[in-house]
Amino acid sequence: MTSRYSKTYDKTLIEEPDHLTKYISQGRDNKYFSCSLCKGSDRLFENLLIHIESEAHGGKKPDDQEFKEKRKKAMSFLLSKGFRSKIGNFGEETPSSSARKEIQTNISSEKDEFDLVGKFEFESQDESDFCGDPRLNFQFEVTKFILENDLSFKITKPLMEFLKKMASSYSSDVILNLSVNKNDTTRFAEAIGAYLKQKNLNRLAETYYSISIDGGQTSSNEEYLGVSARYFGSKEANTTTTKMIGLIPFVDSATGLSIQNMIEKFLFTGDGGDARKKT
Repeated sequence: MTSRYSKTYDKTLIEEPDHLTKYISQGRDNKYFSCSLCKGSDRLFENLLIHIESEAHGGKKPDDQEFKEKRKKAMSFLLSKGFRSKIGNFGEETPSSSARKEIQTNISSEKDEFDLVGKFEFESQDESDFCGDPRLNFQFEVTKFILENDLSFKITKPLMEFLKKMASSYSSDVILNLSVNKNDTTRFAEAIGAYLKQKNLNRLAETYYSISIDGGQTSSNEEYLGVSARYFGSKEANTTTTKMIGLIPFVDSATGLSIQNMIEKFLFTGDGGDARKKT
């Protein structure tokens, strides 16, 4: 079986850059590292560069120029070793100005098909003033939001529909003064998640389906198994749809049999459990 972890802790990788030597050490086992600067839970070693890049790490010493330089060298070193990055390069240009030049190049190469080149102004450093056309400016902001938050392009249409619905359903005062904290989101997510899980499980009782699982990790380093189902979305459908139907807390030492038992318990207990058993 292929390991879910593509990189494991290698002491030789952190001996050269001073920044890594000073702050990084092995975590609870060779799949994890610990950061003495940020403390908190151990993190996956394969995400070391992403952690060093993060504002949570870099923002610890905002006025220390030596810290900034050594951090920058460490990021370049890890990038050269094949670690995953959310930035990609560490030049002097800001991501926004670099993005503008890249977009300008791409748009210019498609000039015959899209007559947009004359509308874009890339000199401004103000991201809200990306171009002179409000419509294109808004499209740019939405695209930038999707890219910066590592979202799938599939979300573009539902995101636009959501923004339109919010704009038409609520006044600008309500939207501008809205405050949603982590506790609020957690409460709503638990209620909505339970409803959607049961809705999808109920659909499985009405059709044949297949199950797939994949391991993952939350931002607090708690591991889980994601359970997805492939099934016909309605009785009239000719094609299948695949949806995530739930998460199961994962134990590293779990055996194949115990994982099977966890999945069966997830699928076959509760309302309609017997109907979801296909014989």
